[in-house]
Amino acid sequence: MKGSFAKLLLIVPLLLFQMAGMAQDTISLSQLQKEDRIVLDLKRFGYESKNKLSLEEFLEKKVALKPLVKGKASHEYWLEVVLKNDLADTQKVYLWNDYSLEKNTYFAFENGKQVDTQFNGGLNPKSQLSVPNYPEVSEWKIAPGAERLIIAKFSYSTNNTPFLYFELISQKTFWAFMFYETETWSIIVGLGLVFQGAIWMMILYMLFLYFQNNRDNVYLLYSVYLFFPMLYLGFKLSAHGSFNLFLPDHPFLKLALNEPLQFGIAIFYNTFAMRFLDVKNQKPWINNFVNWLNLVYGVYAVVAFIYFYTTGDIVTIRSLFGPTRLIMMIVAVALILIVAIKLKGPVVRYFVTGSIFFLAGNLIAIILTVVHSIDPNTFSVRPLGAINFTQMGIFLEILFFSLGIGKLIQISNREKEQINEAYIQQLVENEKLGKKIKQDLEGQVVDRTNEALKANLELQESRSQQLKSEYEKQLVESEMNSLRLQMNPHFIFNSLNSIRYFILKQDSDKAADYITSFAKLLRLILHHSKKTQITLADELEALELYMMFEAERFNEKFSKEIRIQKDIDTSHVLIQPLIIQPFVENAIWHGLMHKSEGGNLLIEISKLDENLLKIIIEDNGIGRKKAKELKSKDHGGHKSYGLDITRERLEAMNKIGSGHAGFKMEDLKDESGEAIGTRIILTINTKQNESLNN
Repeated sequence: MKGSFAKLLLIVPLLLFQMAGMAQDTISLSQLQKEDRIVLDLKRFGYESKNKLSLEEFLEKKVALKPLVKGKASHEYWLEVVLKNDLADTQKVYLWNDYSLEKNTYFAFENGKQVDTQFNGGLNPKSQLSVPNYPEVSEWKIAPGAERLIIAKFSYSTNNTPFLYFELISQKTFWAFMFYETETWSIIVGLGLVFQGAIWMMILYMLFLYFQNNRDNVYLLYSVYLFFPMLYLGFKLSAHGSFNLFLPDHPFLKLALNEPLQFGIAIFYNTFAMRFLDVKNQKPWINNFVNWLNLVYGVYAVVAFIYFYTTGDIVTIRSLFGPTRLIMMIVAVALILIVAIKLKGPVVRYFVTGSIFFLAGNLIAIILTVVHSIDPNTFSVRPLGAINFTQMGIFLEILFFSLGIGKLIQISNREKEQINEAYIQQLVENEKLGKKIKQDLEGQVVDRTNEALKANLELQESRSQQLKSEYEKQLVESEMNSLRLQMNPHFIFNSLNSIRYFILKQDSDKAADYITSFAKLLRLILHHSKKTQITLADELEALELYMMFEAERFNEKFSKEIRIQKDIDTSHVLIQPLIIQPFVENAIWHGLMHKSEGGNLLIEISKLDENLLKIIIEDNGIGRKKAKELKSKDHGGHKSYGLDITRERLEAMNKIGSGHAGFKMEDLKDESGEAIGTRIILTINTKQNESLNN
């Protein structure tokens, strides 16, 4: 409090002395109203100082300061003017200074007392500005008969000569000026917003292509690259008038982010280009060079941001702008030339053309920015601004890059079509192979049957009556072989139907897997067809494959379980091949397939004695009665010939030896008499595999 009071005691005499001789520096508002705008003479109203001064120091040393003629780099500038309202009503007066003056403070005095303090300038927070959204303007409201002394301090943080221009504007002229500025910036910002919207749509489309094309990172890299220029240009748009919405109270943070964002654009541009042009595979040394270049760019961007934001060294920020952009431009041009000369590919010309437009737009924007920082009136292309040339460069670049990406998509689609055609051709060949195998198997059945009949006739002619019993036995064995061989094409036909189902369903992956497994099963069947008996282990292996096929075909609609009595060695027990499968097929197709919820299929194998097995096939399907009803409604449904063949095989088995082979079906019902499934009890004769015991 004592220090503030002492400063006040010091300022008041100085102000009284100042106001005693201020008639020559007074501007009447009636004169301003008549002329609408008055340019302030720098020699009359301005002062310059090599050192930074406080208000008190300025008032003390003002007489010794040089009048302001032309600004010099790194100097501080002061302006002093008295405004007298000689009109009958309160007036609003506006003082305009160039936007390049960054942090400006205005002190207002009446009758020797400080009545107001205002701020403006491009680096002052929006909330502190005298006129929101217009950092180059300060507003003063002066009552009738009042005289207001305004002392202003201006700062400029570059090594260039500042553009010093100060003007008093009447309220009427200011509103006309605002209308003109709004109209001008509306064109710039309007173009910018249209551009931003279009590019955001492109980013979303690239992300869509990324997920649609098996996460090909060329689309992801391009969308990330587009995001950085959109963020950078969004910052630039937010600096204009009422569009200053992003970080309005942190202008220095936006200024500090300028370098990282622009170098981020360069990094992701380079990364996308390497992937887009397949440089890694064509010219690895170029790819390695660009990776090191990106590392340098990234380190510089991080270090620059930390240094600028923590030190506030605006002079260094602006001093580095020209050299760094020159280096980036030279490197970019060199890389484009290398790409155009060294690389081959369908998208190289699109990349080179788009990059040229991008560099041209940025070069024009850089030139305009540098020239404007030296002298804002040297060159102007209004209503377009530097940002619009950057936007046009990016837009034309995106146009050609998009054509290149479209070319990649066209090439990719052509390759996919060729792969699909080859796959379809392979499926056709597989189907032909399956038909041929089926025909060959049927031919084998016919040939073997004819051979058996021929042998029978020969036996009838050559053997005597005492060999009749042996002949009959051989005839039954021949009949069993015939029935066994008939199971092979029947089983193969069902498996091929399952493959055909997956192909028609366009589930190519499952069809391919199914074909692979089918090949394995086919080898088993061909191997088993040469034998009258196989091990129980081999039979169960084929059965497991079959149940897996059907489970996949019906989308895992049922679960399956095989239980084997502990003392049964499946590798030693011999049975006829494909003796269990027809009952499992019948349970799936007529019991479980029509069940709305998931079903269960249980196979239990137990030993009645050393040469007799009991096999239970139990399902919790819809039951035989309902299955017959459905079958009568659908005459084209699945018909299982396997059960009829198996019944004949079991009967033939009983004719050969002391047979107890056979099966019976039981309907499972709940307490209310409703069908809850079917149980089949199969009894078959077995032999021990003596070759394994020895």
